[in-house]
Parts: sequence; structure tokens; C-alpha cells
Amino acid sequence: MYTNVSEHDFINISEQYKDHKDNFSYYGKKALYKYLVDLEEDIGQEIEMDWIGICCDYTEWNSKQELLEYYEEKSLDDIMDKTEVVEFKHYTDIMNDEWCYRYIVLNY
Repeated sequence: MYTNVSEHDFINISEQYKDHKDNFSYYGKKALYKYLVDLEEDIGQEIEMDWIGICCDYTEWNSKQELLEYYEEKSLDDIMDKTEVVEFKHYTDIMNDEWCYRYIVLNY
């Protein structure tokens, strides 16, 4: 039996896991939720809300450089050829529209 989970629910559920609540930033959780909802629609199957499983499957990276170094790749396209990558805006000061790109990757 599955329950529909809103973005708000998704973020709140993640906060219940004290050891894993910080695996993703607030904006990362919003981007990951959108990605997972879109994925459900694409594959025609519901995804279980298993926060620990999600934390094992996906990693948020603070920068493209950090991501490329970890996977020892030359470009983001090289990584995207091998796995799913979610690029999103991470706001450092939303009032002044200051942000940087961050990345969530399906681990491989």
C-alpha cells in the first residue's frame, strides 16, 4: 500500500532521520522530490518512500568540480552518459538571488 507524498511531506519525512537528514540540502531535497515524481511518471510505477534507500542511491555534490574529481571524469556529459544527474540551483541568499549549481547523482 502506498501513500502519495507531497514535496512538504518528503522534506518532513527526511528530517525524521537524524543520521541522514543532512544527506541533501533543502534545495537538494526539493530537486530530488521533483526528479522522483517525474521518474514515477516516466516509468509508470510508484517509487517507495524509503529515505535510507534514497540516501544510499543518491548523493548531492556541492560543485561540478567535486563531482568530476570523485568519478574521475572529464565532463559532466561523461557522467550523464553513465547515470542520472539532477542539476539544480542552490540558493545561498535567496533575497539577493545568489545561488550556485549543485548536483544530485544516482550513484554508480
